[in-house]
Amino acid sequence: MVDGFRCIGAVQYVLDRDMLEAIRRYDAVVAEHSSDLLERYGIRADVRNMARALRSMRVTAEYKQADKFKRALLGAEGVSDEVLNRVLNELLDRLRLADKKLAETRSFLSTITTIVRPLTSDKWFDRWTEDQRIDFNVQEARISAKYLMGQQINSVEDLQNWLARVFMFFEEVVVTDERPRPMGTVSRGSIRAYVNNWQEFTRTKSAEIFSQALEQDAMQTNYSFEQKLGRDTFRSEPSYAYDSAPSFENMNFSMMAAPPRRSQVFASEPREFAVRAEAPVAAAPAEPKVEMFTVTISPSDGKPVEAVSSWSTKAQLESQVESWLRRRAITWGPTPVNVIFTSNDPEDSFVLKLPNVSTADAAETIIRSVQAF
Repeated sequence: MVDGFRCIGAVQYVLDRDMLEAIRRYDAVVAEHSSDLLERYGIRADVRNMARALRSMRVTAEYKQADKFKRALLGAEGVSDEVLNRVLNELLDRLRLADKKLAETRSFLSTITTIVRPLTSDKWFDRWTEDQRIDFNVQEARISAKYLMGQQINSVEDLQNWLARVFMFFEEVVVTDERPRPMGTVSRGSIRAYVNNWQEFTRTKSAEIFSQALEQDAMQTNYSFEQKLGRDTFRSEPSYAYDSAPSFENMNFSMMAAPPRRSQVFASEPREFAVRAEAPVAAAPAEPKVEMFTVTISPSDGKPVEAVSSWSTKAQLESQVESWLRRRAITWGPTPVNVIFTSNDPEDSFVLKLPNVSTADAAETIIRSVQAF
């Protein structure tokens, strides 16, 4: 028997493991397809460094690609940019299929991460409180999150039913019809991809997730929360600690043909954790500052720290993001960083994840991503 807290930790363990495996497969393809090409031009390379550079090449400005490639090689100072570009273009052509597979894996795992995100950190509830969201009750959502994390799970079948409730929770608090769309939320129009990916993930990974949760419980450890995140979040509380349980339907998610709609999921029961907040009687408050762009940075060596900042205009972002990233990272020492960039632009909203990059490369990619629209 394990609780929801252990299961969410196991989900994050599986997500991280699958991403690392995808990167290792990509790096192996790089090693396989680069050796003869580099030998032809007498170029030496550390395959891991070169593969790391190539993984991010698709979001690097074309005029900077040769320089980035050169920095990942050994003794390439005497090689002309013409030769480097020739090698790089041929190598990228060979890696086209591997690039596509890696991008698909990243996209797939990103949707799963978004679904469980409200249960791994309560910072989003703090943000939504500040944003004065009125499409659900934040306090009720916090209570329901704790309840989910405290539920006891005795089998793989129990876990699958519990994971269906996790998706219902995501659909209720993260998926929204509000315009402009609040930061960190998902528009209802794009939910089908989340449904399909969640079905696939829970169908193929439930047994492994349950086994991993049991292992972590037996060892009294939790990979994702204690080692990776390094901070408390929705600690599990037993179900008997609540006077009444939030309402969840026992859904067989693998049989679901279409995304649940609020009117379907809660047609026969009152909504416990998604009550629309009453509009204040007092005069309307001043228009809150719109956080159009948000950047989250953390060290890639696993240190349990992160920094977050937001900008309301493209001009502010373009002029400040590189120096902000550099100042935040300098205190962590000479290590690459993980960066998550969120655009809340109503006309071009997206999330960009940049693992294991330099602050300069991260800033360049972020600026290019907003300038491209």
